[in-house]
Amino acid sequence: MVDSIQVLIVDDHPLTREGLIAVLKRDEAFKVCGEAGTGEECLSMTAKLEPDVVLLDITLPDVSGFDLARQLLSQRPELKIMAISMHSKMEYLTQAFQAGILGYVVKGSPAQQILEGVRTVARGEYYLDSSISPKVVRKLTSPSSQSEPSIHEGPQELSRREVEVLVLLAEGLSTRDVSERLFISPKTVEGHRTRIMKKLDLHTPVDLVRYAAKAGLIDLKSS
Repeated sequence: MVDSIQVLIVDDHPLTREGLIAVLKRDEAFKVCGEAGTGEECLSMTAKLEPDVVLLDITLPDVSGFDLARQLLSQRPELKIMAISMHSKMEYLTQAFQAGILGYVVKGSPAQQILEGVRTVARGEYYLDSSISPKVVRKLTSPSSQSEPSIHEGPQELSRREVEVLVLLAEGLSTRDVSERLFISPKTVEGHRTRIMKKLDLHTPVDLVRYAAKAGLIDLKSS
């Protein structure tokens, strides 16, 4: 029997924690090993329980979730963190991925999306809530985004298949969804993702969406 993915839930609202516990209990692949309401409790419980994934509210009463993520990863680099937040603004997403957080889900998202996010992050892959992808794209393509780091102008460096994978990932599809859409294995999708990120010098899902948007690979009217 495959070991369950151990998840620590960190949120200062008890009702939110209860809701997340109920969601995770729907899938036998997950086991909630503990819950914390502050950054201090999170650090202590992470050291004691050694969870595989920390489901982290980025707005805590005693510490910034971004700073807490950095502390956690400095102590346990192999730890996987998924942020769950009421905020969907560009600056929060950027700070999250810069802090080493792998996934970002907005509170109120469907249970299945939360489960998919935790599952994806547990594999060491990036996960971006599909409901906020269009908002990210619009922000990145607005005139006010000129201060954002520059990217390549077009997909000349990518193969035809890599462009297909890039577009689907930028639209918010998971690795499994992309594999089913293109009739290739999830492992092959991950291989393409790795090569895309390396070729284009991209580091986070936000960078990937930015590239696709500015290269004209995403149809904003259909987002």
